[in-house]
Amino acid sequence: MASQLKDVYGFALLATGEDQRLLQASWVAAKKRADSWSAIDKQLRHSSCSDTAPGPDQRRSQALKPLVRRGVPFELRPHQWFQLSGAAARQAAAGGGYYAKLSSINALSVNMLLQLSEDLAPGLFQFRTHPLFRKQDGMDAVRRILCAYLQHNPAGYFRGLAHIAGFLLIVMGLHQEQ
Repeated sequence: MASQLKDVYGFALLATGEDQRLLQASWVAAKKRADSWSAIDKQLRHSSCSDTAPGPDQRRSQALKPLVRRGVPFELRPHQWFQLSGAAARQAAAGGGYYAKLSSINALSVNMLLQLSEDLAPGLFQFRTHPLFRKQDGMDAVRRILCAYLQHNPAGYFRGLAHIAGFLLIVMGLHQEQ
């Protein structure tokens, strides 16, 4: 008999007995991975490298490489992805108010707004069933992220970008939208 479970990001899973056993084993492995990360995470948060440093130094890089290849534990992903991707450094370099200025819908062309609206339509945006996007706040956040992206990178919009923004919001949380 199948039962309804949720994964760490809130997605509903329909799991049979064997699936539940595999999920449990996966969660145990994730816990072990999180334990491996805990020491290095403390070092990264308190290291001499500031949050605005352009990239990790050689020593940090060598320590992180095997850990990253095995996966960043879900509870550390928001912070680590933000730091290791260079997003923290870029945000600091851009200064305050940059995202707010870019996320305004007023500067976009009608064509870009139409493409964006089509991608967020109920039949196309696949994350509508996720609790974050059942509320208007979640959909508004995706729209603001896409507007900011289009103004920062005027090369244009491509179908599916809303899914990338939606997934990042699920992992990072609405409080990390900027």
